[in-house]
Amino acid sequence: MRIVPLVCLAALCLATMGGCAGVMLAERQGGLYGGVSEPLPMASYYAPAAQSAERCGTATMSSILGIITTGDASIKAAMEAGGITKIHHIDQSCMNIFQLYATYTIKVYGE
Repeated sequence: MRIVPLVCLAALCLATMGGCAGVMLAERQGGLYGGVSEPLPMASYYAPAAQSAERCGTATMSSILGIITTGDASIKAAMEAGGITKIHHIDQSCMNIFQLYATYTIKVYGE
């Protein structure tokens, strides 16, 4: 009979766990599935301002059960991926499937 409470506790822990990728934009996500995108404010704080958004660089990290999280979703990594030295604007997005699998992506636009 002691196994039932332990199984319930384990299920609750798994259902509520989320790694960094799962909780970045969690307040705007659904319980079973969430997929949101929004701008990251104050892009000029991170690098000199660009006049146009000619290039785009992307950086992503992913999480499985909140236990294993891999990737580099830094602005620096996205800038390097797109060959960007000046930032026009930055978007961020998060996709989450019941905290089992989640991704967090940064997209940097600039020159």
